[in-house]
Amino acid sequence: MHSSIYSSLSVHLLYLSIHPYVYSLSLSICPSIHPFIHSIFCLSPSIYPSIYSFTCTFFCLYPSSTHPFSLLSIHLSCPSIHVFNRLSLCAVCGPSIDIGNDLSDFSRLENCTVVEGYLQILLIKNGRANQDVFRTLSFPKLTVITDYLLLFRVAGLDSLSTLFPNLTVIRGHNLFYNYALVIFEMTSLKDIGLTSLRNITRGSIRIEKNPELCYVNSVDWSLVMDTSNNFIDGNKPEAECGDVCPGLMEEEDQLQQCVKTSFKNKDRHRCWTSGHCQKGKRPAPATPTATPTSGPLLWVR
Repeated sequence: MHSSIYSSLSVHLLYLSIHPYVYSLSLSICPSIHPFIHSIFCLSPSIYPSIYSFTCTFFCLYPSSTHPFSLLSIHLSCPSIHVFNRLSLCAVCGPSIDIGNDLSDFSRLENCTVVEGYLQILLIKNGRANQDVFRTLSFPKLTVITDYLLLFRVAGLDSLSTLFPNLTVIRGHNLFYNYALVIFEMTSLKDIGLTSLRNITRGSIRIEKNPELCYVNSVDWSLVMDTSNNFIDGNKPEAECGDVCPGLMEEEDQLQQCVKTSFKNKDRHRCWTSGHCQKGKRPAPATPTATPTSGPLLWVR
């Protein structure tokens, strides 16, 4: 019954074995209908320069009107951190993840490479008790969120640099009030620290009412996204931050200085933190979205 299915799959695998450097930056995952088979095949390293090192291909079999099952192959880029003996598994988690109230909820992100849907981290108290935990809590495998990332009132979290060191893309397939990244009322946050973030494909950002947050204006958001509808307000005044990018101290080698760009009529070196320069290039124009509101957000969990 399924001989033609496996024959088709074998042909595709043969093609991949003959073309070991097939490369794709496009990201998708199997649609929400239930697949008959959901397997993963990962290629050897790409010969093309990229922020990604490996490409996985998902094979999903679905019922169709003309055949009991149809083969759908989907490409997914994976970071080299997953590599073992030239193979890799790209773990897709979801649909969507809510983390709130209890730090044990973070276990849901263990081994996730992609969050299919949104990731919300919110309403976590006991800041002093949490601070040491957050400084060691890390999910280096997470590289892609397909919807949005939201952080709201997470006490004790002072940076995302350890938590999500390799988060590279926020797709914005579905948005939170037209936002793909929301950082709101994070009382402990001192820097954003998403040092690997290269692209917010769709949607805007809202970074508001974070009283200790610095290194916001040192980021050139136009290297990451279309910035026309971004909303940044109510954070620590820049004059009180004293943001210093790596390599700017007089005794340091000028070759180590971060890239300098012009953003919002300001020429300056670009960095996420005092130890991490910003990297990237200006993305193509994003898909237009509705103009976000500048008023208060409604928080619904």
